[in-house]
Amino acid sequence: MFSVVEHYNGRDHQPHLRIGSGTNIGGGIWFSCVGSIDIGENNLLGHNILIAHSYHADEDPDTPIIRQPMAPPEPVTVGPGCILGPHVAILAGVTIGANSFIAANAVVTNSVPPNAVVVGNPARVIRRYDRDRGAWVRTDG
Repeated sequence: MFSVVEHYNGRDHQPHLRIGSGTNIGGGIWFSCVGSIDIGENNLLGHNILIAHSYHADEDPDTPIIRQPMAPPEPVTVGPGCILGPHVAILAGVTIGANSFIAANAVVTNSVPPNAVVVGNPARVIRRYDRDRGAWVRTDG
């Protein structure tokens, strides 16, 4: 599902969604786009993924949240060569570095370096590729 919003509750938006060539997208994916979402080349995006760079700004406690304007969007970028497992959520302001693997059910709230393996809710890096050693190295994650 693509939710590309140009105007919502009194605010104008400039949505931009780019999906790079060679990227495969599973069923049930949801892009919530009021700003910029950039998906690089040659990625594999599993089923039932949410990529959202904004949310309803809960500015007025007396107004239902769905009736409130969207918060200013923070760009989301997924670098080239990544795998996002099923049921992953990528939230506002996150950049996923090239060739990273995001495990199933991860909720990514912070940016991820290139060549990383990420798990959990909230997501954390558990492994990175160390080019000097030529091997995957566990992190404190």
